[in-house]
Amino acid sequence: MHNRRLLKVIMASFLCLVILLVVSVELTSRPRFCISCHEMQSAAESWQKSTHSQYLCVSCHKLNPIANSAMLVSHLTQTPLTLSVKSVSCTECHNLNRIVTPPGDLIIPHRLHISKNIACNSCHAGVGHLNALDQENVQTADISMGLCFNCHYKNGGPMGCRRCHRKPPVTLAHLQPDWTLTHGREVAKDLEACNNCHKFTLLLNPAKRHTLQQVLASPALYAKDNEYCAACHRLRPASHGEYFLIEHATFAVDREDDCLVCHEWDYPLPTMQAPDLYCQQCHAYRGWVPLPYGKGRQLIPPPSHS
Repeated sequence: MHNRRLLKVIMASFLCLVILLVVSVELTSRPRFCISCHEMQSAAESWQKSTHSQYLCVSCHKLNPIANSAMLVSHLTQTPLTLSVKSVSCTECHNLNRIVTPPGDLIIPHRLHISKNIACNSCHAGVGHLNALDQENVQTADISMGLCFNCHYKNGGPMGCRRCHRKPPVTLAHLQPDWTLTHGREVAKDLEACNNCHKFTLLLNPAKRHTLQQVLASPALYAKDNEYCAACHRLRPASHGEYFLIEHATFAVDREDDCLVCHEWDYPLPTMQAPDLYCQQCHAYRGWVPLPYGKGRQLIPPPSHS
């Protein structure tokens, strides 16, 4: 008899526990519960203005007992907590077979990105919760080309315009066969016009020593600070033939500024994306500097490698 009563108590307790668990899961899965804490107010407001406002929080944030405990600790201790969204939550609704964006311009093979362990929220960080600065203007939450370039640059992804854009915007001047030879003169006329498109690759070097105002005032600095330009400027041009070392003085006397678009007079600093060959490398060693080289320039010796 005693054992039967004990069994009934255990079964009743277990049933109550199950009911409590089911009710708690149901209640905690509702957005009303999530936004009941004051620290969730900003997240709730940004979610309501996002494109995912019709979905429950737990549709993206797959919670478990550990995550629930972490949220409780965060609430009691008033410490920030970020609940990441795994890509598997996104792929429950979104198809990975999409190759181009809905407008049809950008080529973005989603399945290829996922196969390289690139999380969905690496690109789509603001779809569920627009940042506070983006709440008034949803368009600012779009993926920027700078975000793509930074990732491609660090991970060896394609950098060419036509690799990502089906119809990249080009000017008529770019279509001229001699554009690679004549673009320098156009750059000198209006560098800011070039920066409208090429500004994204200006942000790839995190150790910039120049400000945007400085590089926009100097085509030479812009070419060394912008990876798009420097990628070509570090290569030996066709004009630099087998005997150019002997011939270069003739060019340099009249066109010193053209030389310094790629090269440096002094030893190029590590933050400058310039060829290793610099003027003072030879001229300072020989003890003479042919005019007009070095006028008003501060001579900086190369660093010691000892």
